[in-house]
Amino acid sequence: MAWVESFRLTPVWWQSQGKIVASSRARFVRNLEGKKFPDTLVKEERDTILNEVNISLDTLVRDFKTISIDTGIKKEFFTERHILNRESSDFAFIFTNEVEEETYIINDRDHLRVQITMPGLVLDEVFSMARHRMRALEREFNFSYNETFGYLTSSLTNTGTGLRLSVLMFIPGIFLARETEKILALLVKAPIVLRGLYGEKSEIKGNFIQISTKFTLGVSLEDSLRMLQEVVKALLETEKRSRDMILASARVELEDRVSRSMAILESARIISFDEALEHLSIVKFASQIGFEGVPDENLINKLLLWISPAHLSALYSFELKDEDMDIKRAELLRNWLKEED
Repeated sequence: MAWVESFRLTPVWWQSQGKIVASSRARFVRNLEGKKFPDTLVKEERDTILNEVNISLDTLVRDFKTISIDTGIKKEFFTERHILNRESSDFAFIFTNEVEEETYIINDRDHLRVQITMPGLVLDEVFSMARHRMRALEREFNFSYNETFGYLTSSLTNTGTGLRLSVLMFIPGIFLARETEKILALLVKAPIVLRGLYGEKSEIKGNFIQISTKFTLGVSLEDSLRMLQEVVKALLETEKRSRDMILASARVELEDRVSRSMAILESARIISFDEALEHLSIVKFASQIGFEGVPDENLINKLLLWISPAHLSALYSFELKDEDMDIKRAELLRNWLKEED
């Protein structure tokens, strides 16, 4: 499929993700004044909105990659790439820059979504950039707005400012030290949503969690930012303490687990996505804390993306049969890890 050629490279923000806070994201959603929400539109109405927004985006963002999400495999591919999620519309249209840090999505559940994603803990930076982009767009469009409720969106949780801030965190220390109740204790005290690796309605896997602000109605932009930063800071401190505790009291057990994971990744002939994700996660942790004999973390990050089902299928021009998926995943892991040696 020709469209995938523009997305052969691993996104820079993903491959160079931060150690504990893998990435930060700011997202604004807006709807055009006087237009129905996308899920109630017929094709001609969606096309009209797409063309209208396209004209303005072409003047604001040049040389962006574009893709229409008109098949299930595309939705899955861009969900794995953290641009869409599994609840996204089948009619979405994506504009994204070469490194996939700046993305505009038209006709998802709202007419327009502006999304900025960067590696590491940089909430201030992604928030500032997203707000700057929205101010430019507000000079181009009249967005649906109510004096009482703020910006009107397809979801009540987005109505208000329309801003969602989130971070993707890698917290193996907390999970290995069985400190997960501390995460729950933090979330009870703050209006935060906890999700898995792929965002909305995804399971927590591979020691990754995504936490995001929950409401935008009655909450200022600055308060949303400050509240999430406080929660992230507390989780960071908990993860660092958990890592220290594991290294002090269970280092041999961790070394054994890392050795077993490496052996499986380097020799398995059949491996599922969940199993590969679990072993790569342990090896990633080992790489972060300086264990010898494990691959560079950049390679691990790359593998974490390309072992996922739609990306693995993309390597084989989407002609890979389901029964061969686990075999080809094991082959990919062996070959890429061998190149590292």
